Amino acid sequence: LEVPASTSLQSTRSSIAFDGANDRVDCNDVDAGTSNLSIAGWFKLSSSNMGGSTGTLIAKGDNGGNRVWTVFYSAGNGVRFAVSADGSSFAAEATSSGAITDTNWHHFVATYEPSTAIKMYLDGVLQETVTSSIPSSLRDTNDDLRMGSNSDGAVDFSGNLRDMRIYDYTKSAEQVASLYSNTYPQTPKHYWKMDEGTGTTASDTGTGTASNGTIS
Repeated sequence: LEVPASTSLQSTRSSIAFDGANDRVDCNDVDAGTSNLSIAGWFKLSSSNMGGSTGTLIAKGDNGGNRVWTVFYSAGNGVRFAVSADGSSFAAEATSSGAITDTNWHHFVATYEPSTAIKMYLDGVLQETVTSSIPSSLRDTNDDLRMGSNSDGAVDFSGNLRDMRIYDYTKSAEQVASLYSNTYPQTPKHYWKMDEGTGTTASDTGTGTASNGTIS
């Protein structure tokens, strides 16, 4: 796992590089809530379409019988957001439009509105809205929240992540666009800037109970 000294986003900032094998940031049991939710962050792939691989950007729960929600890059498909109703499978998924064939920085936002819709945005633009099979609430579990991998150490990401956020409300399209362009302050419940540049801790500076991540 590499913590570069500086990586260009909208300005020169740090990020965390993941090797696609066993790198992760483990935040333990983060209270992300069971109702309205928005998840946001910046990522760049290590190679075009991530070399045909699939990798987790951020996830609560695992990829087996304890699924809660996940945001991941799916080779050939783009960024996908999935939520589970029963833990054993994902009830609904929203996907961005097509494979990413560059290694530039991209911004994602995934939103959940109970019983109503999940949405996926990429670079400030709505990609897909799914309104069928939306759970009335998210599962309340003590499974870890991880970035770069899920809680059972599977679906590893190859590339860089930074500025990962969780909000306890469903963002509007206007709020997503302003978050992408950084034109209006939006304070998250959990906020991992991932810009420490050194060490093994990704600090949570959001307004909720701090859940610092361990970089390994």
